[in-house]
Amino acid sequence: LNARWLGYTRGGTDLAGLRQGLAESLAALGQLGVPVFLMTPGPEMSSSVPPCLVRRPAHACDLARSRAEHDRKDLVDVMKSAATARPGVVLVDPFEGLCDDDNCAAMRGGAVLY
Repeated sequence: LNARWLGYTRGGTDLAGLRQGLAESLAALGQLGVPVFLMTPGPEMSSSVPPCLVRRPAHACDLARSRAEHDRKDLVDVMKSAATARPGVVLVDPFEGLCDDDNCAAMRGGAVLY
């Protein structure tokens, strides 16, 4: 299960509806015996990366890891809770592969990541 999860948390949106909907979806999939991989959000870059890279050096398009973690914290907590409550749900977090200790890079090894 993957979505632009951060869209549910922008503007101070209450997470109760997401929590309930996610629990119901996971329960329904579980009843069907469908294996579920629930993907947490990766970093949500501040601007569209390709146009940024055309105008600026690559490092200027990066996102501070601390900001990316802050932006997704409440949502990841909800997702961890939902995954823990349903046997067989595997939580997948792409974050570590996309960010180092300080930054979430827009580009790595000559490849645009977003």
